Amino acid sequence: MIITKIIDETSTTKRFYLKPDNDLPFKAGQYISLSLPIDARKSRGIRHYSIANSPNADEVELVIVEKEGGKGTAYLWSLEVGDHIELGHGASGVLTIDNYKKNFIFICTGTGISPFKSILEFIKEDKIETGDIHLVFGTRREENILYFKEMQELVEAIPQLNYHIILSREPWKGRQGYVHEVYKEIIENYFQTMENGEYNELPLEFFICGWKDMVDEARKTLFDIGFDKKQVKVEVYE
Repeated sequence: MIITKIIDETSTTKRFYLKPDNDLPFKAGQYISLSLPIDARKSRGIRHYSIANSPNADEVELVIVEKEGGKGTAYLWSLEVGDHIELGHGASGVLTIDNYKKNFIFICTGTGISPFKSILEFIKEDKIETGDIHLVFGTRREENILYFKEMQELVEAIPQLNYHIILSREPWKGRQGYVHEVYKEIIENYFQTMENGEYNELPLEFFICGWKDMVDEARKTLFDIGFDKKQVKVEVYE
């Protein structure tokens, strides 16, 4: 794959736009693997990154955060437009939607927003009808908010989309704390509308993506509330 564009998203995060050498079919919400020359014990090292754009695009967009001491990001940070990156294998992943006639709660931190941007762009472009969608995005500081402009545009284009930003490390005009308080409030309201007969009666499904501690806590919380494992899809960033 050829790098066609690199954008500094934040001080520690970059967007990479890649043009595949051959057809690279993928579903909204999937990830790809890159084969990088970084492992001294092997000829290549594999790194997985969620695709951040719609399957309708002719390029692949990745948003990658720099990992301190990480060989993968150190190598990627050294690359320039026009350089070639080897694809490890095709797209895969569980954060895909087979039936859009549901209510969705997407819970994420940091670059875990990537698969949900892909899904939402696909919903917008293909004019897909869904139930209510809540995107709950957590990060540390305002400067770490990813895709702010793009998400505002998606909110305007998708009437059923509700976008919640939560900062954990600094005060700001929006919500402070952690994602867990927010999605629990959404669930409480969901049950309340059911009791009042105002619920749209579509099933509810959860997608969780981000760092392990957040994912583990969110998954346990949902299971403790009583949601079934079939209602919860998870991908963990190591």
